[in-house]
Amino acid sequence: MGAYIVQRFFYALLTILGVSIVAFALLNLQPGDPAALLLGPYASDEAIKHLHKELRLDDPLWAQYVGFVRNLVRGNLKSIVYEQPAFSLLFERFPATVELTVGALLITALVSMSTGIISAIKRDTFFDYSGSAISLFGISMPDFWLGTMLILLFAVLLRWFPSFGHGPVSFSKAVTLLITQGDFGSLMEFFHHLALPALTLSAHVIGVVTRVTRTSMLEEVNKDYVMVLRSKGLTERNVVVKHMFRNSVLPVVTIFSMEFVKLLGGAVIVETVFAWPGVGFLMVDAIYARDYPLVQAGIIFFSLFFITVNLLVDLLYTFLDPRIRY
Repeated sequence: MGAYIVQRFFYALLTILGVSIVAFALLNLQPGDPAALLLGPYASDEAIKHLHKELRLDDPLWAQYVGFVRNLVRGNLKSIVYEQPAFSLLFERFPATVELTVGALLITALVSMSTGIISAIKRDTFFDYSGSAISLFGISMPDFWLGTMLILLFAVLLRWFPSFGHGPVSFSKAVTLLITQGDFGSLMEFFHHLALPALTLSAHVIGVVTRVTRTSMLEEVNKDYVMVLRSKGLTERNVVVKHMFRNSVLPVVTIFSMEFVKLLGGAVIVETVFAWPGVGFLMVDAIYARDYPLVQAGIIFFSLFFITVNLLVDLLYTFLDPRIRY
């Protein structure tokens, strides 16, 4: 097990190295002068020369890359637009993205697992066909279209939910107000703003996880141990939940972990549609403003998170299934 962890860390370092090369090339492969592109068409020659010196664009390419890696390690990448450390901006916006992603995953877990289990147990029935329809709808609908339609229906026509924004307080602040002051309204206001973007973000994942759960459960339905458990008089609920689902949970855990990281990095569209103040919305602003240091920091940030989650999931396997030995 120790050797496997060391090996995985080694591969993680190689992956991070590759990602850093791609992020560095983002600035240097742009056509034209990167400094002129960053400052815009009306920048003076003095401003362009100053930015050249600040970004060390006149140095050899290998020296620029070494300086880029050094700034990454020290956390010294600085946003040109915000004039603040790039990683500080990312960490400031990251909680909002996590709140949106966790909300989407909770909706996914509630809908997809129950739908997938029922579809497998009630195979070729109305419930199975309904689950397949839900799965196909979730996979097929683009986030930008679904989000726009939800805003049109529930925010504009019915006026049940707000159409944009994060709300007056974050989740942590709402919980603090609930504990210290008994203010339940702030928490409800947060969930009121969270509902539509979380539902939009979860739609595709619901479709994927529903299919994986159904397929995994179908592989367990006709196995001998299921017949033995039923012959011993165990209730159907115990057979399905405690035994069948537990034995089929590894693919579900894998897809959940992968989709969690993908949602964190792929919430850009949903955050833009709903003006949700997360990292994705920040990255869109950085791209429009040609704030390449901030974009580079975002690429590295999400890559590190993705690699970390993959490693943790691999280690989690050994606890979920003791038969696995690396």
